[in-house]
Amino acid sequence: MAITIAEQPRALTLKGQKLIILASSNMQAQTGFKYLIEVDDELGNLIAKYYIPKNPQNRLVFDLSEVIREDVKVDTTDATDDEIIHQLPNSLNNFMSTAPEGCKKYVVNVGEVYGSPLVEYPNLATINVYLVDGYLQLRDGYRKNLTDYIANSSSVIGFLTNRQISDENKYSKTNIEINASEDDFGTLAFWNDSGAIISSSATNIIYRIYNQSGFVASENFTIGTTYGGANPASTTAEDKLIYFGAFPANVNQADHPVVNKPSSVSGWTYYTWQLGSPGKSLQLFIVNTPHPCKHSPVQVAWKNTLGAWDYFRFDARTQRRITSQSKDYRKTIGNYGTATTEFTFDTFDAQIVPYHKEAQLEYVLQSDWLKVVDTELLTNMVKSKNVMMYIDGAWLPIVVDSGSLSFEKDTISKRLVASVNVKLAQKEVC
Repeated sequence: MAITIAEQPRALTLKGQKLIILASSNMQAQTGFKYLIEVDDELGNLIAKYYIPKNPQNRLVFDLSEVIREDVKVDTTDATDDEIIHQLPNSLNNFMSTAPEGCKKYVVNVGEVYGSPLVEYPNLATINVYLVDGYLQLRDGYRKNLTDYIANSSSVIGFLTNRQISDENKYSKTNIEINASEDDFGTLAFWNDSGAIISSSATNIIYRIYNQSGFVASENFTIGTTYGGANPASTTAEDKLIYFGAFPANVNQADHPVVNKPSSVSGWTYYTWQLGSPGKSLQLFIVNTPHPCKHSPVQVAWKNTLGAWDYFRFDARTQRRITSQSKDYRKTIGNYGTATTEFTFDTFDAQIVPYHKEAQLEYVLQSDWLKVVDTELLTNMVKSKNVMMYIDGAWLPIVVDSGSLSFEKDTISKRLVASVNVKLAQKEVC
């Protein structure tokens, strides 16, 4: 009895793609032969079990993605305090968080079953796979190389974001820039490993802040439990994905360990995050971009294609409306009298009465002028299954209306702007 694995998924990868296991056996001529597949979770609990016939080439072809499709989901709360992930830290110094829901390990045991009666020969080969809640398109190809997101060189992106480098950037044409004000929340994320599963070698998160005169200060934070994260050498699944509070509103919180906060650096222009040490990723710039005072901005967060969160702030006027639906019944009106009165009714009596009614809150979000890379980023928002917005001081789930994202040139400035229709993913009780 011997199983030979010819192909298997990458050790740490995205769930939304073909996760093919290709294997062969030297016992395939046996009576009633089938391949035996058992899929376990990280704790050894059996998730699924299959007898799979050999294909015309006598081989096993098994797609793990069909088994775990709905099991891995980007985290919306942090691992330490179970509070909203976008506002890390939610307790003192815990500005990092592991990913209990966003990264999971699966153990695929390949065996054989044959004979009369059938006898199982399990666990002849074992495959370990760590999966995050990202996806690939068919046009990306099979087994797309994701080395740009493995933190082992100052030339890779490192952070799990769909944002791209742009020639329109204000401070760096060779790094990613995110415009944000001191009111904006948001996280960044990265794959956390010491080389055992992927070839990552980041051990620190490096923060540098600048003002109009130039460099102000630099601070280093070890990736580990001290700040709510995990040691890169850990093999526990949730420890392989780390989120951290990265936007100005996060950093300015008293619980955030950064000392030189944007709020305390007069005239700050930007700050950067980099995985190290030394540099194991590009620097990601957070550029000081106050929102216009004319309208109240709305910040939107969504699960991106890499299984983490991306953000965008809509600065122009937000339109709000409410729609409602009711199920009615027809009521007989009138009072058929008492001992002293005849039939009568009041002019304000209702004949059509709703027995069930619900309402829906809807919004039209509109942007200020956009870079080309912003338009590409927003197309990912429309495709995302998990979208939230920060409005009126709270993070709320929303659904982006299909086909509602549109781009046009502003009449006065001639710059590109966007609008999108969304609705609250909660029904209003009436």
